[in-house]
This record gives sequence, C-alpha cells and structure tokens, in this order.
Amino acid sequence: QLTAAAGGTIALLAARIENQAGATIRAPGGSVVFGAALGVNLDFYDDGLTTVTLTGLGYSSPYGCAAGMSTSSCLGGIENSGLISSTGGHVELRTTTDDGAGQPVGTPLFTEASNGGRIWIGGTISAANSAVRAGSIVLDAGMGNVDIGGISGVAAFVGANAFGAGQNAGTVDISGFQLFTHVCVGPGGSCVANDSLGWIDATAQTGAGNGGKITINVQDLVYNAGVMQASSFSGNAGQIEITSGRNVENYNWILSESGAGNGGTINIIAPYILLHRGQLPWLGGPGILYSQAVLSAYGATNGGNVNLTGDLAVVDLGDVTPVDPEYKPVINVRGMNGDGGTVSVIGNLSVDIGPTWFVNADGTGTGGTINISAQYVDFAGSMTANGDVKGGMINIYSDYSLTVSGSMTANGDVDGGTITLDSGFYTTLTATGTLTANGGMTPLPANSIGNGGFITVSGDYVDLIGNVYARGGSQQSIDPINPGLSRYSFGGQVYVYGRNSLNLSGLFDTTALN
Repeated sequence: QLTAAAGGTIALLAARIENQAGATIRAPGGSVVFGAALGVNLDFYDDGLTTVTLTGLGYSSPYGCAAGMSTSSCLGGIENSGLISSTGGHVELRTTTDDGAGQPVGTPLFTEASNGGRIWIGGTISAANSAVRAGSIVLDAGMGNVDIGGISGVAAFVGANAFGAGQNAGTVDISGFQLFTHVCVGPGGSCVANDSLGWIDATAQTGAGNGGKITINVQDLVYNAGVMQASSFSGNAGQIEITSGRNVENYNWILSESGAGNGGTINIIAPYILLHRGQLPWLGGPGILYSQAVLSAYGATNGGNVNLTGDLAVVDLGDVTPVDPEYKPVINVRGMNGDGGTVSVIGNLSVDIGPTWFVNADGTGTGGTINISAQYVDFAGSMTANGDVKGGMINIYSDYSLTVSGSMTANGDVDGGTITLDSGFYTTLTATGTLTANGGMTPLPANSIGNGGFITVSGDYVDLIGNVYARGGSQQSIDPINPGLSRYSFGGQVYVYGRNSLNLSGLFDTTALN
C-alpha cells in the first residue's frame, strides 16, 4: 500500500507498471501519476496537482509480469487490477507504443499488440469529488490501446463521481488507438467468472449535484460492451463526448440520465457508427454477449440530447429484450415531466435503421425533435415524439434515396406535431410505413379537444403507399381567450409533392371528429 499525505503526489515511472490485485495507492486531494515510456516529465502546477508528459516512445521488450499476472504478454505499458484513489484530486496514466504507431494490421481485437503500449484496467480508479475540488482522471495510451475490464474475476471501474450534497461530478478523459470496455457474459446476460465488466463513470450520486463529463478520443475504434455513464440522481445529467477516426460500436449502455433534472448530452462522431442489439459471440472471451445498444439521455424534467455524426447502422436481431422499460428504445430522450429531447443523426453516405424502436422523444409538455439526414436513408424502425400538450417534430432528409417502411408518430394530447420527409432532386422517396401526427388524443374516442398536425412528403419520384393520419379532436371547447366563443377542433394538413412522379395508394385521414 502506498499513501501520500493530503495534497501529495505518488508518481510511478518505469518501462512497465503494474498495480496488482489487492494493492492500494492513495493520494487524497493530490495526484497519482504513472508514466511508462523511455522518457517522461513530471509537471507541477499552481493548483497543487501533478501531471505527466511523455518525452519518448514506449517499451515493447517483455519485462515480465508479477506472479499470477497471466493476462497479458507483459510488454511495456500499464496494468491495474488493484485500487488507485485520489478523492478531490487527479489520476493520470500515460504510455504509448514502442514505434509510435498503432497496432499492426491483423492484430485480433482484445489482444495486446506486438508493439506494446496498452493500458489495461481491471481494478478500480477513483477520483471522487471532495468538498474542495472535483476529481479528474486521464488515461492516455498514445498509439496503444485502452482496455477496461476483462481481467478474470475482477470488475473494472474508472470513475470521477460525486457523493456530497450539491457537488458536481468530475471528468474522465480517455485517449489511445483503440478503446475496449468489457462486459460480463453468460446465459441471459448474467456474469460468468471468465470475464468482467468495464465501467466508466462521472455520475453525481444521491444528494449530489450535476453529472460530470466523459471525453473519449481514439484514432481507430471504440468498442463499448460495458457501461459509460455521466448521469445525476438529483441534478442535471452530464455529457459524454466520443470521437473516433474509424468506428464507434456500441453494444450496451451509454447513459446521461437524470433522476430529478434535465437529461444530458451524448455526442458521437466517427466515420461509421454501429448500434447493435442481440446475441453474438463475445470476442473478449468465452460466452455470448447479450447486447442491448442503449443511448439514454432521459430527464426527470426535460429530455436531453443525442447527436450522432457519421454513417449509422442500427441492428436489432430480436433475441434480446431489455428488462428496463426505459431501455427498450435504442435512443431515449424522454422528458418525464417536461419536453422531449433532441436526436440528430447526420450521415455522410448512409443511415440504415432496422426494425426496432429507434427513438423515444416523448414529453409531458411538447414532444421532442428528431432530425435524420444522409445521402441514402433506409428507415424500417419506429420512433415517437409525442407530447401531452403538443406533438414534436420528425424530419428526415435524403440527397439520393429515402425509404421508410417503419412508423413515425408525433401525436399530441392537444395539438398534433410535424412530420417531414424530403429528398433531393433526381431521387426516389418510398414510404410504405405509417405517419401519424394526430391531435386531441386524450381522452378518446369522445371528449377530446385539439388540432391535427402537419405532414409533408416531397421528392422527385414519390411513392406514398403507407397510411397518413393528421386527425383532430372530437368536440368543441370554450375559447380560453374569449370565453364567449366556442373553439373547434380541426383536422390537420397533409402535403405531398412529386416533382417528376407521384404515386398514392395509402389512406389519408385529416378529419376532425367534431
């Protein structure tokens, strides 16, 4: 066990650094820094915290592992299966590969590359907040990989959480060539002894303030089979930023939720983004991965924001059903006591969404906003932006081809919302699914008051085969502005335009039931 005085620094500098299972390193209010490279500098700042900067490449020669440490090839790098703690302080781990390049082509996933430089976390790294300062964690593998979880029988946790009343959670920054978070695998998704969960957290716990921030920036791949969370039990949720130079693949939970405030923000930027739900062989060890593919930013008041920038594929094999009802939609920005949140998907070439509940952007006030755009859009799922007062907005735009076989709903208990499908010139738009923007939804079939919404479908070559509903309510009401007048419920509006051709064969219903 190593323990620094309050505000002190513990620095470990070597070719390879291991904090073994059962070992503890503590620097309350201070810093714990690891530097595994040919050269490093320690930087002491006026805020009392210490950081480490690499001045040389990493090591690849096998320096050997401690007894019982058979989880890696023992090259240069950092491995932690014990406890590193700095309450109200800073934890920083840095290394890189021996040649400054990423792993060689053909290196299997979840294995250590021949040029070393891996940070493997199998234990706990904690920089919880204190009454003085928010904690911070930096994991930087340079051009090496970061693995969180996967050491047999040891759960992995990297967290800058807050616990004190009114305290905000801290920050977690992770960078490298690739990032892997592992998951417990087994029948029905239960844990088995040969693999363990990887968890990244910046959550404000019970009685605390707002969620913190998780920032991930990698050169090649983010493979999340574990948990990333920047939530808040009592305040507003935090922020999760993920940037990758090639792929982001989410198989389980990315969460920025609030139990008493507004939902947070999840931003993902990559050339290709995969959200996968279903059973598949676990690449990190024996067993079956029961992936759920959840991006959740719901709020106890207003929903949060999910922004995806890159070509998107959403796959649901239909053999995994999340138990938590909030995780049944792949993306949840529901506002439980306020307005629904916002979802933005900006694809470069394609957005391909298979049969699944893709987005829940419902709100008890106004429904949320969903925007999807790409050169080619194929939507076979369902999404909702319903509101207890007014329906939200759903907008889909495609440059070349737009195919909608799923359903979109922007109903309002009072007024319906807006749905817009639009494709560019010399393009085809085919809609066989159902579009619904009804108003006056509560209660039905009688005594409902409200106007139908607006639905617009336009393109060069339009085939609108599905049904379209923009109905109004069923009865009159007293005008709230002029009590001497009655207010009627009106049906909505549907506008369909085909610049070169138009084929209509579905049901159009814009009636008001009064």
